[in-house]
Amino acid sequence: MLEDALTDHDLVHHQTASIIVKHITLD
Repeated sequence: MLEDALTDHDLVHHQTASIIVKHITLD
């Protein structure tokens, strides 16, 4: 992850991706 390049958009995208991954893992 490019932590030094994080923006609000990147944070939202990362959060959404984490939710998707978590959903797939639980599913």
